[in-house]
Amino acid sequence: MQRSYAGAIKCVYIDPPYNSKTSEIAYKNSYRDSSWLSLIDGRLALSRRLSTNDGSHIVAIDENEQELLGQLLNLHFPIHEKICVAVIHNKKGIQGEYFSHNHEYAYFCIAPGLPQTRGAILPEAEWEYTNLRKWGRESERATARNCFYPIFVEGRAIVGFGDVCPDEFHPGASNIADAGRIAVYPVDAGGVERKWRYARGSVGAIRHLLRVHVTVTGEVQIQKAVEERPIKTVWDDPRYIAGDYGTKWLTDLGLKVRDDLYPKSVHVVEDSVRAVSDLNSMILDYFAGSGTTGHAVINLNREDGGRRKVMLVEMGDYFDSVLLPRLKKVTFAPEWKDGKPKRLATPEDAERSPRIMKAVRLESYEDTLNNLDARRTEDQEGLLALPVDRASCARITSCAICSTWRRAEAGRC
Repeated sequence: MQRSYAGAIKCVYIDPPYNSKTSEIAYKNSYRDSSWLSLIDGRLALSRRLSTNDGSHIVAIDENEQELLGQLLNLHFPIHEKICVAVIHNKKGIQGEYFSHNHEYAYFCIAPGLPQTRGAILPEAEWEYTNLRKWGRESERATARNCFYPIFVEGRAIVGFGDVCPDEFHPGASNIADAGRIAVYPVDAGGVERKWRYARGSVGAIRHLLRVHVTVTGEVQIQKAVEERPIKTVWDDPRYIAGDYGTKWLTDLGLKVRDDLYPKSVHVVEDSVRAVSDLNSMILDYFAGSGTTGHAVINLNREDGGRRKVMLVEMGDYFDSVLLPRLKKVTFAPEWKDGKPKRLATPEDAERSPRIMKAVRLESYEDTLNNLDARRTEDQEGLLALPVDRASCARITSCAICSTWRRAEAGRC
């Protein structure tokens, strides 16, 4: 991966072992603090090299190692914005020595090159609108000349956008009428020339979020919808409960939930990945577990038509029994119950589903030795049984084929 994907990963999401002594998982889960830090430190050092200039890392953790992880992230990402989010993921909580813990954490290490984060998409019925004209500090026209241009309105519809106005042009008012068309400028009620919140070159991309608003005084204004839920530092949406939207998902897919798997809510991962990536990003999870990150990326692409790609790395044997079957099933159909699809994928679902999934298996050194099947022929076994008079040999070396001694000048055993 260091050769093929260096500088290509927009979002790394990992859910590593929490070092919790009360829960057993496939990984070793009772390290000393220093050993646990060494485990995470080596992997962060490598995955950091894979990130794009505006790439971010998200690391899930609970109270056992949250403080130490924060310090480690400071070392690996000194110029990133580091935000620790609390995620309420358990209705009942897990009883600790003094408190019942019903939340865990997610560290967001956001690169300074990332323009902005993206919140969860709101249904259109819940959109709220604000004036497209900027106000407050640094809202004057002089602070960004390419944000001062007319927006043309006919009736209650936006019909076009004008060019950036030359510096010497001053409309004198927010509305200029001409033959049934109104040119709306970012000028406030006091006659102060301000600016639109979007430059002329980028306003077309948000046209679907704009609407015309007429005040009680008859002034025509341009408003923009807030289509995303602002990202807060406490995530308490019921969709984040792991039992309801993590474990239950696997049960609905007809997959056996092992005791050493603790799947997250797919919605937690969806909202995490969406916050720091775009429609064509490459996503990586090298503690893939039950495959929640892959499932989340498939859901995101179906939702917004994105072309995100995801790479998952996992060493547990549940790769074959849980992770891979899960991704195959959610690719085939978006909704399941009792191991059967509730509805088949629509043509649009199919278009937005993965075109191909590729599995690459890497053997470790020990795996390679264990998988070797050493066999000898009868002749080789017979040669091993022959006595060797080393004193009579002019020069004796070891045979590279059967490891027995041979006379060098004879050229064979």
